[in-house]
Amino acid sequence: MALNKNNSNRIQRTNTDLLNHLMAQFRLLKKSTVDFENGDSDEILRMALHLRILASDSEHGKGNSLLSLTMPNFEVLDTCPIIDLHEGIMFYMGGMVSLDIGSTPLRWLLNKDENPRWRPYKEWWEACILCLGNKKFTRKWFIKEMTDTDGGAHVDKKLKKIYYTLKHQGYMGFEIARGGQISEETIPSPINLIIKQIANEMLVSLEKNLKEDLDS
Repeated sequence: MALNKNNSNRIQRTNTDLLNHLMAQFRLLKKSTVDFENGDSDEILRMALHLRILASDSEHGKGNSLLSLTMPNFEVLDTCPIIDLHEGIMFYMGGMVSLDIGSTPLRWLLNKDENPRWRPYKEWWEACILCLGNKKFTRKWFIKEMTDTDGGAHVDKKLKKIYYTLKHQGYMGFEIARGGQISEETIPSPINLIIKQIANEMLVSLEKNLKEDLDS
């Protein structure tokens, strides 16, 4: 390993070292996903953290995602239905999940595109996956809010109002009417379902691209 010319106190990692870290994050994400499916709801925090390490580049140039460091041309399978946000639409509701108002209790359903498509990971990370009213949300937004403020890697004393509302009120303050009357039913949060699907997309994509390394 060679000394980094920009900082004599740091040593440049080898590509093999970085790839080993990528493989480790893949295994950890897979384990957390299995544990979450088996009933350990706290694992959603670890899932978000592993996704952040894999895909989130620093906004201040102090660090890079593992994908950026190891496979900058990496593509991820995008299962989210295409959201039509053409000019003139003032109010839209849809994307990766939708609220099933016919169920009791209320629940969120996962929406999957019949023709999922492969996208460069940075494009996939920044793409809008949910619209509620005039609010648009990306994979990056969900993951970073959970990791940076809500326990994935850090706990803030105050949460952004929009994230708090989605987590605790489930539907941006909208109300559900049944038989002409406003329902008092609790609307669950869609956040865990969304993060779980983001993890599934990443796992499928890593398994495809790292097949030879995983088999060795």
